[in-house]
Amino acid sequence: MRCRQAQSLVGAFIKDELDDEQLKEFLDHIENCADCYEELEVSYMVTEGLAALDHDVTGTFDLKKSLQNVIRSRRKRLALGRRRKLRLRIIAALFVIFMIVLLIFYFGGLI
Repeated sequence: MRCRQAQSLVGAFIKDELDDEQLKEFLDHIENCADCYEELEVSYMVTEGLAALDHDVTGTFDLKKSLQNVIRSRRKRLALGRRRKLRLRIIAALFVIFMIVLLIFYFGGLI
């Protein structure tokens, strides 16, 4: 992913609107590009800071740490999704194998 594309996805990332493929590419990019990470950080702080003011949130909050937590949780969600897809593929493969074996035994007994 190039910087221009990553920067165009910042708003969608903040709103959690990226699909898994876009999210993976975006996270890979911003974790290796200081300029794009800084762009994300500034946008996140503005967006979340304004949201906090709109909701009359009082007290102190660490938006940099909050962004890091968001990134970490989205990475975790991606990993869980990949594991879930792998499990489903394994189950589907086992089902196909079971059906083939069942058919072999069924039709093998007729011959």
